[in-house]
Amino acid sequence: DQRLVDPEDFALRISQRCNELSADGFDVISIIPVQEGRTKNGWDASRPWGAGYGFTRSVVITARRDRSAS
Repeated sequence: DQRLVDPEDFALRISQRCNELSADGFDVISIIPVQEGRTKNGWDASRPWGAGYGFTRSVVITARRDRSAS
């Protein structure tokens, strides 16, 4: 399933990107997860039910150029 994310690979890619930004003279300010969720509702024996889950789809990395590194 292409929607499944390998958490170790995901963490490694975030770390690598932050290191690249740092090497390019940026300070990482924040890493914000972008969440996605799924829900399903139904009826069972005339009673409603619902289930759901959420997961991190991607992240937004905010960085600022380090002026002292120039």
